[in-house]
Amino acid sequence: MSFGPVEFLPQSAGWRAGRLVRSLRRFRREDGGSASVFVISFVLVLILVSGYAIDVMRFEGQRTRLQGTLDRAVLAAASLTQPRDCGEVVQDYFNKAGLGENLDSYDCTVLARERSVAATASLNVDTMFMEGVDTLVAPASGAAREADNDVEVAMVIDTSFNMGASRSPLPGTVIENIRPAAQRFVDMMVARDEKMAAIYSRPTRVSITILPFSSNVHFPQWMIDPMPAVTYKTGFSDWRCLDLPNSVWNTQGAINVNNPLLEIQQQPRMIEYHPNQLTSWTSYVIPTAQPFTESVIDQSLSLTSCNKTTSSIEMIPPGQTRAFMVNRLKTLEQDIGHFSNQPGTPSIDKAVKWGVTLLDPVMRDVYATGISQGHIAATMAGRPYDYGREATIKALIVLSGGPSNSPVYEVAQAYQRGMSPIWRGSSDGQYAIHHPGITFNNNKYYTPKNNAWNSDPSWSGSGPTRQLPWTEVWERLSVDWVSSQLYGRPLGQGNSSSAWQIGVNQRSAMKAIETDGVTRRQRAIDACTQAKQNGVIIYYISFTAAASDPLSSTCPTSPSTFYQASRTGNTGDIFDSIANSISALRMTQ
Repeated sequence: MSFGPVEFLPQSAGWRAGRLVRSLRRFRREDGGSASVFVISFVLVLILVSGYAIDVMRFEGQRTRLQGTLDRAVLAAASLTQPRDCGEVVQDYFNKAGLGENLDSYDCTVLARERSVAATASLNVDTMFMEGVDTLVAPASGAAREADNDVEVAMVIDTSFNMGASRSPLPGTVIENIRPAAQRFVDMMVARDEKMAAIYSRPTRVSITILPFSSNVHFPQWMIDPMPAVTYKTGFSDWRCLDLPNSVWNTQGAINVNNPLLEIQQQPRMIEYHPNQLTSWTSYVIPTAQPFTESVIDQSLSLTSCNKTTSSIEMIPPGQTRAFMVNRLKTLEQDIGHFSNQPGTPSIDKAVKWGVTLLDPVMRDVYATGISQGHIAATMAGRPYDYGREATIKALIVLSGGPSNSPVYEVAQAYQRGMSPIWRGSSDGQYAIHHPGITFNNNKYYTPKNNAWNSDPSWSGSGPTRQLPWTEVWERLSVDWVSSQLYGRPLGQGNSSSAWQIGVNQRSAMKAIETDGVTRRQRAIDACTQAKQNGVIIYYISFTAAASDPLSSTCPTSPSTFYQASRTGNTGDIFDSIANSISALRMTQ
């Protein structure tokens, strides 16, 4: 059986269109190999970017090396203690770094008390991957200057009880960190000055005054005596603090210690108020208190810190030897340790006010007296210098343990002046009191030592007695002792409950609020403001959180002169930074 030839009929146009559509649909569904295209594109871009990054990193590394060499060169050449020619020094630094050919220029200016150096350099860095860019030019420039300035520094240090506490991340207590750092600061400033004095055969030009403070500030008596503004001086030779009248705070800036109208008083008018620390209501307590101890009669922190026996927290005047200042700083830790169990309110306002005053020309006559009496070195003659004096730097360093909102109390006005109803025996140093209108078996003088009433202000063993003015009462006795022993016991008539209430009421009558925390902070801010306007550089070191210390943003000269020690944890670095800042050798460009 055979078949004839097969005949293929031509395909229609519709059939061909359908086949094309099916092919396109199949192509759309097939995605194999598309990722390879993306990856290849990404790798090419990555290689290109990496190449550029390598070139940039090589460029930056060479630029940093060049700039570092230039900075070290100009600093060394600008030092006033540098014996070589400044140009030789700069070139030598570049030669030893293998960059001798890259130093483009330098300029040296040498004056009697100033030396400045400026330099420029450049380095060609060949590229490896940058298409169309064969070379990058790394520039470097810088300038340094050192001037042999007269420097006056006042360092105000909080020595209140809270400085004996620990503050994380600081290792140990606050004062344990301050003491060695402050010693190193003194060493750095004074050692450099002594070196300059030896090289140039000139007097020392750095003066450092250290002012510890708690509830008040403690002055040596030789500084108090020549102040005309101190119109009342206590007869109590142990008292070394000054009470500032309200008129002092009506003006910003320094205290005019030469103005007798201020009527500054050298007497114990300030008291600390401590609830539940009144003395016994039914038995006698001897009215004595040893320095650094919390006695049962509650001698206040302001009293013990103002006592002459606490000379280690006495102000250190300018013109002292480096060894003397370092040794005194060593004792601060011991003394704060003694105070650590005592209450007290740090008076930052008084501390800053006196710190500013110690840098002010108003103290010139007082310092002159100290020089004539041998308390201050003769090289300090003419200090404090005038504000704006050429080649003179004034700096105030404030170390604060943090703000306190507790009020500071003083003896109420009615108990500050005039004669008191209190008598004192010359032989045994005991006391009696007369309460007008109050008698016991017709006797009107009460003696707490014997718990007895007498017809006159004398008793067995008293010797001659005399009536005391209120000023002398507070030189010898605390408000708590007077309230309990001379008011509560006699007027309570043996009833402990009545005696307690009478004593508490009397203490309330004898005390008055001098300042609260807000007022003290504002006073300190006002003093800082005026000092900055006079050109004083203020460095503020806070050992508490900045948010809780308003002075941290208002007292320092700039944000760069504020240091939060509780954050850095390294007080030594802070003092190094301040010393370098005050030092006249620095980069200026």
